[in-house]
Amino acid sequence: MKKRKIGLRVKFTLLFILFAAVVMTTVSLVTYKNYEEAMMKKYADEAVSVARLAASFLDGEEMIRYGKTLTEDEEYKRLEALLDNIKEQTGVAYLYVMMPVSEDNMVYIFDAGTQEEKDSGKVVYLGWVGLYDDNFLSAKEAMATGEPSMKLEETNTELGNLASAYVPIKDDEGVPAAFVGVDFSMEEIHSFLNSSLEELLKIMAVTVLVCALLLLGLVYGQIISPIRLLKEKVEVMMEGELGVQVPVKRRDEIGEIMDAFNRMSAHIGNHIKEVTKLNQGYYKFVPSVIFRLLNKKSVTEIQLGDHNNVPLEILSMQVNGFEESARRMNPGELFAYVNRIYGISVPVILEHQGVIENYFNSGFRAIYTKPGKNALESAIDICQKLNEEKRREKQGTEFGKTEIAFGISRGTVILGIVGHDRRLASVAMSEQISVMEYLRSIAGKYRAQILITGTAAEAVPDFETRYRSRYLGLLHISAADSLERIYDVYDGDEDAVREMKEQTKELFEKGVNLFIRQQFYDARGCFVEILKISQMDYAAREYLYLCNQYQNREETSDIDIYFEDL
Repeated sequence: MKKRKIGLRVKFTLLFILFAAVVMTTVSLVTYKNYEEAMMKKYADEAVSVARLAASFLDGEEMIRYGKTLTEDEEYKRLEALLDNIKEQTGVAYLYVMMPVSEDNMVYIFDAGTQEEKDSGKVVYLGWVGLYDDNFLSAKEAMATGEPSMKLEETNTELGNLASAYVPIKDDEGVPAAFVGVDFSMEEIHSFLNSSLEELLKIMAVTVLVCALLLLGLVYGQIISPIRLLKEKVEVMMEGELGVQVPVKRRDEIGEIMDAFNRMSAHIGNHIKEVTKLNQGYYKFVPSVIFRLLNKKSVTEIQLGDHNNVPLEILSMQVNGFEESARRMNPGELFAYVNRIYGISVPVILEHQGVIENYFNSGFRAIYTKPGKNALESAIDICQKLNEEKRREKQGTEFGKTEIAFGISRGTVILGIVGHDRRLASVAMSEQISVMEYLRSIAGKYRAQILITGTAAEAVPDFETRYRSRYLGLLHISAADSLERIYDVYDGDEDAVREMKEQTKELFEKGVNLFIRQQFYDARGCFVEILKISQMDYAAREYLYLCNQYQNREETSDIDIYFEDL
């Protein structure tokens, strides 16, 4: 029996009907929730405003007097009329003033209402005692803090489901003596909410339906028709060069294309698989980006001596004290340890468009072809992910004690091929690589995880405001007899270290600038103050040592203004 073909038009029509229904339902639920929250916030603000208005006419000392004497006078009647007018003008359900007299009871001072409500007994009188119970939790909080309640408190009372807000009335000493309460009816709020949303949801339903129809028309014109044409072309090209097999599980135009594709690719499938595996295996060892930087299309074009000068950002990472840790582990533990660190680091490098150029011991070197924030973001993300892993690790393990260091620089790099015709390797050489490796090696000395050169930092958008860093000082590069600014970026540091550096940043950078200007006595004072805050600031310790060496010298012309010499 011939199987019936289900066309793409039918499938996409059903799919878009389902899509429209899901979108409409989801948007309706989300819109209702958000709109309800907005309305409750609006009513809360209005309730607090009304309560504040009423409280502005009331005095705490007078409220205490009325609560004790329970006697009405002319001033009381004036205030009562004022509150009645506020309630009538604002349209709130209830407006009242109450004074707690014990942990469980309170007395009414005022209960605003119309004359009709008063005649019918809906409004209580001065001195009427009410329960100060869980229906007044926000009122208790307002009396305790002296601040108005900032959101509505929903309660079920004998008067119905109410939403209430409270504002305290303070005495002459600023102590809350009573509070103004404002109630809205939840039925009124929900009625207004539902009527408002009804029109909004109608508009949304029409919009979603129109969009779904337009998208369906686009699919018909842009997908289904080209696929049918492609099917005819594939039938013609059955002897082509594709080598992939696909499962045929559908009875529509796509399924027919898959079947034609499989018949064509069967002739060369095995060969393509072998070539693909060979290329994939090779690019695990030598990234394809290396060939592009050398202006080569593939590995087959590479020759000994090929090289090119390319501007790159370079990042280097190592595990501090790796050699000592390695001596405490057996080979299996060592490889698991290293690969665990790489398992955290390498995906982050790739995510930020970096390429691992070289592995060494417990570290690696990565290159970035696009200048900007990628190298720095990679280092920060790796530090933060490693910190999270360490927090989940059992105490005392080698991984739990892992400390990593990064060096980041930017400049022109000579990338080339060295070795022998039978064994080639790619290498990168430049002054900036030496600087980066040196920064990585000294990071632990200054209790830093990420050191970046000023040249690299200048290429990072909004470096000063987007990242937490401090100016560490000047590095002297002997080969070029030049000075390079160095920054300690501490976004990836542990919380305590990051907070310490942030707290002392301004004082630290002031001390560094004083040191560079050879004002060693004043610089020493800055670093002493920093060490009073944290004795673990190794950079401040180093500068303090240098200041102690230099401050009493009469001749300063031969004193170095840099903190490290490469």
